[in-house]
Amino acid sequence: FPINALPSAQMVAAGIEEILCNADLKFEAVKRYYEKVDADVLFYFSDIAIQAEAMGARVKFYPDRMPAIVAPAQTISLPSPAESVRMKVNAQALKRMEKGYQDKLRAALIYGPFTVAGQILGEARLLRKISTDEKEAITYIEKAYHVAQDYASYLLESGANLLWVSDPLAALIPPKQFSRFAGIHLKKLFDSCKPISAILHICDDTNNIIPEMVQTGVGGISFDNCMNLFAIEELVPRHVNIIGNVDPVAVIELGSPSEIRHETVD
Repeated sequence: FPINALPSAQMVAAGIEEILCNADLKFEAVKRYYEKVDADVLFYFSDIAIQAEAMGARVKFYPDRMPAIVAPAQTISLPSPAESVRMKVNAQALKRMEKGYQDKLRAALIYGPFTVAGQILGEARLLRKISTDEKEAITYIEKAYHVAQDYASYLLESGANLLWVSDPLAALIPPKQFSRFAGIHLKKLFDSCKPISAILHICDDTNNIIPEMVQTGVGGISFDNCMNLFAIEELVPRHVNIIGNVDPVAVIELGSPSEIRHETVD
């Protein structure tokens, strides 16, 4: 399944900035995309800035690429997802996906509390604080957790039947501190959404935190393409699905259809 469905943005004439704020455009893009790609797990496309923006971070939008955070939050908000314009757009798109694709898995896309805390505080600042001011770091992470939990519940109520959580900044936490600053909040998030199945993705080399990722109680772990699945499979219990690790650039973008097929089967 193609994660995030970003290529669907090419299926309509509008730019990414417009699609992200318009449920009709977003669903039309998704519908046209899945007419071409018969995926088992469906995604509407979203962006990594959505939760941090709702909490007060300043975001810049573009017609031809994904939005980017340009400044941390000056003051922290704890928004209701139903009152956040872009969160509401994703919920509306999911409602239409539920009607149009009743027999498919439809993923709610959530960004992990540690990553979002870094966006609203500043990534470098948060990484310093986990060593110099643990209490303040946890305060920001817990605020981001509550927004993630509310947003996840909102999307599941709107038609999602799978939870996908990406927490890329968590890859930079020292392994011995992962559970305290990321794992415990991910576990609370997954527990709050049961019995819905959940998948966790953390970018880059996660060899040193695989047991901690498993302890979050997640049903599947998505590994980055740098990971050797043969080397790690014994660290992942059989009840946790292993997802990955086809290279999205060297294979998916630059490879031929036959090369993509071979690598996927392998």
